[in-house]
Amino acid sequence: MKNLTSYKEKIILECALGSAVGFWAVLGYIGLMAVWITFIPAYISSPGKFTVAVEIFAILASSFGLILCIFAPKCFIMLFQPEKNTKKYMMNKN
Repeated sequence: MKNLTSYKEKIILECALGSAVGFWAVLGYIGLMAVWITFIPAYISSPGKFTVAVEIFAILASSFGLILCIFAPKCFIMLFQPEKNTKKYMMNKN
């Protein structure tokens, strides 16, 4: 519902609700970038035998983030919104 009231002396900025998919995509991207941005200084500052552990941690954190971003929405729908987990519902979406 839009606010159709106008005021001559004020400018009112309203934010529209965006896409949930877009929000989670951006959030996942920020998380992925945060892992790799912190990886570079940790990799440079770690001594010889710990560099492998830093690499493994960065790879595992990125993999976990991607898996979470892919499967968490699907699991949420299956567990908490089972009415949306039907072929009929998916075929009727516009």
